[in-house]
Amino acid sequence: MSIPIFIFLILYLFVVLIFLIFTFFNIYHSWRFGMNSFTNFFSIFIYLSALAVIFFFSYNFIKTIDWTASINIL
Repeated sequence: MSIPIFIFLILYLFVVLIFLIFTFFNIYHSWRFGMNSFTNFFSIFIYLSALAVIFFFSYNFIKTIDWTASINIL
């Protein structure tokens, strides 16, 4: 019995989608209800910058994997 490895990609993309939903929710509330100060804008910028770096490295790692392979069980 073997499991196609792209199942893990689908699970990962589902987790990323949930994370992005929470991110947009949090950024909206920080922007809308947060104090209109440099600290608020700077923290949003740092968060989005770190998120972009994480997604960049994640994409670079994911694109090197052969998604047609499968994992043999037993």
